[in-house]
Amino acid sequence: MNFPIDQIVTELRSQLAPIEAEENRLRATLTELKDQRKKLEAALSVLGGGPQKARPPRQTKACATKPEVVQIVADLLVSNGPIELPDLEGLTKERLVEANRSLSGLGLRLKEVLREEQFQVSPSGLVSLVETSDTPVA
Repeated sequence: MNFPIDQIVTELRSQLAPIEAEENRLRATLTELKDQRKKLEAALSVLGGGPQKARPPRQTKACATKPEVVQIVADLLVSNGPIELPDLEGLTKERLVEANRSLSGLGLRLKEVLREEQFQVSPSGLVSLVETSDTPVA
């Protein structure tokens, strides 16, 4: 071999030796840790604690969209007439639960929906539909 190449090979081997030693040390540490874990899991099993099982991921429900809440509120008001705000909120929650929707953020969504021009909220908290010229009068 060529003299400069021999030096490079020797230098690279000298750098490789400490890396191999560290790798062997880490493998031994990992083996010790695995043994300790097995012993602890066995003790837990005997004591009835058993190993911790991974929890299944939670099924997340989709939040209700604004059009969905508008439709629910409108349907409730058409079928029941004017409704007190707390009652309307409770009925809306029931409908969303039936539709398998999340109730997260419903308060804000309902406030947003009730600002729509088709709804009217009295100072006393009574929610009703706004009568328009194309709404038949009884």
